[in-house]
Amino acid sequence: MGRIEVITRTERRRKYSPAERAAIMREADAPDVTVREVAKRHDIAESLIYSWRTARRQAEKIASEPLAFIHTGPCRKAILLPSHRHRRLSSPSPSPRCQ
Repeated sequence: MGRIEVITRTERRRKYSPAERAAIMREADAPDVTVREVAKRHDIAESLIYSWRTARRQAEKIASEPLAFIHTGPCRKAILLPSHRHRRLSSPSPSPRCQ
């Protein structure tokens, strides 16, 4: 007869703080260290470290792009109606409200 394994509870996903992620990533980025070694040492999947690397690369790419102003058209001030002093109504313009 074969062996039967009974699973009594499910493991929850672990949440890693930004500091924990950074520490693990520093280890994985060190020369002469493999992702497999770091993953085994921290008891996590290798794919998690690779996912964090991908996310880091994407964030660095976005952060390095210059910001650009996007003109959306003329801006109109909000209109305060005398009979409804408690309500501010914006002009029908889709552009952002001016200060």
